[in-house]
Amino acid sequence: MRAEREVVEQALIGTGLTDRQQRGRVVAEARARRGWGPQWFDGLLRRNALARKLTAADVAKPGEAEVVRLYEVLHGTRREVRVLVMASERDVARHRAEVAAALTQSRASGEARFMILATENSSDVSASRGGLLDPVGRYDATYPDAFREAVFETSTGSLTPVVALDEGFAVALVLGERSGGGLHFEEARPDLERRLRLDAEQRAMAAMFERLRATMRVEPLDDSLEWSWQQQVR
Repeated sequence: MRAEREVVEQALIGTGLTDRQQRGRVVAEARARRGWGPQWFDGLLRRNALARKLTAADVAKPGEAEVVRLYEVLHGTRREVRVLVMASERDVARHRAEVAAALTQSRASGEARFMILATENSSDVSASRGGLLDPVGRYDATYPDAFREAVFETSTGSLTPVVALDEGFAVALVLGERSGGGLHFEEARPDLERRLRLDAEQRAMAAMFERLRATMRVEPLDDSLEWSWQQQVR
């Protein structure tokens, strides 16, 4: 039960708090917001502990590729870029050529030209910032796969190729790269594997609960509440 309590507490508040008293206060506040009294919470822990044991055989060890991907998401490098997005591929290519020509003079000239073109022409919300985006991670789902791949395949100070998006076309100027915080892969591995294992356990438990719910027949005492149960089993 103690281990299950730790899992639930981490789900409530994350893993950032190490002070026991502060952690206890935050957990108590989170439980209060959800209306989880002591008896209900203990019942939740027992249910989850049993479900975790019943589904243990369904949970595979995280693969190396999964561990590496999560490391990149949490601790990997980020790239600083400016982007220009337009509906016309021809227009993006023309503006790319303008910036490329300016870059041959100096990097500052190229970036300045890119900022002007992005501000005047880009349909992206970053146009007001000269096309400057929030730092882009290698596996950052905020940005399309093709765009991220182009950004990380391009050297800093250079332009990406024109990239096709769902709505329009884009070109990016890669400004630089930020460190992910200095935590080495092997140092982070235990926490990464723990996170992935817990996620796999949660999916296995959820699948088991769905199977059980699909086989249950509940007969509400009030016929008007039948719709509520039907919504749950769909």
